[in-house]
Amino acid sequence: MRPLFHRPFTPEESDRGRGQALVEFAMVLPVFVLLVAGMFDFGLGICGVGSSKVSGKASWYLKVNHKGATVSGDAVKLKAGDEVLWDLAPSYPYPNELALEAPERADTGVPFTVRVFSYDEKGKRKPLAGAKIAGFPGGAVTGADGRASITLTAAVAEYATLTATHGKDIPSPVAPVFVCVAGACAPTTP
Repeated sequence: MRPLFHRPFTPEESDRGRGQALVEFAMVLPVFVLLVAGMFDFGLGICGVGSSKVSGKASWYLKVNHKGATVSGDAVKLKAGDEVLWDLAPSYPYPNELALEAPERADTGVPFTVRVFSYDEKGKRKPLAGAKIAGFPGGAVTGADGRASITLTAAVAEYATLTATHGKDIPSPVAPVFVCVAGACAPTTP
């Protein structure tokens, strides 16, 4: 039979209990930190590039080949031909990146098709409906398949600089389309 009351600890026993608690805490802490960290998303946000600093929730965002970087900008390993995007994003989560595909040349008065794609954080590409195409009179909006038909007029300069926008997404880079009038095309560099 166990006694109802325990005798008080001696100083030696008390120190041993503290040491045991410290060891148990050291064993449990890493597991606890992993569980808490798993409840939140941690990302990489850059608050300044050179002398340009951001404020509020904005941060610089880095993508390489349409995928969000998982390391700091100075640790990214680039290869020849990699596509690099730095964007000053207003807040997290970061917006999708847009890409515009257009022909290199187009005849005035003859319709041609452009396509707009949206790239998410992991680089997954999908056609984007509702993207606005600008850079020529009238503009256009993409359909459900991410396509839009465009017809350039003689009023457009030697080349049209097309861009795609959609809400808060990162706009596409400029896509120059050289305008051909009566079979004669502009130079091949804008």
